[in-house]
Amino acid sequence: MTRMDVLDTIDRAIKLVWKEDILRDYNNDFILKEDTLKNAFYYHLRARLGDDFLREHNFRIFSEYYLKNNERADLAIAMLKPEEETAGQEYHLNKVPDVQSS
Repeated sequence: MTRMDVLDTIDRAIKLVWKEDILRDYNNDFILKEDTLKNAFYYHLRARLGDDFLREHNFRIFSEYYLKNNERADLAIAMLKPEEETAGQEYHLNKVPDVQSS
């Protein structure tokens, strides 16, 4: 799978979560406020992509992801640093690259 294929898979999953899963949750009264929306989005996105896909392509989904300039993303899909850069580091934040928001 090429990098573009991986990104297309993620993009497609995000759109399906929004158009199908979140709509269904909303229509069935599972979403009350912003936090339940974020929780539902995380749950459905991780379910659609699957842990095997995320591990294989070294991506993780994080909530309340802090960016530079004191900005924060409600949810972020981040690619972990390569294993050779983080060998021996147990602290998870050391495995996530710095992200510059745009």
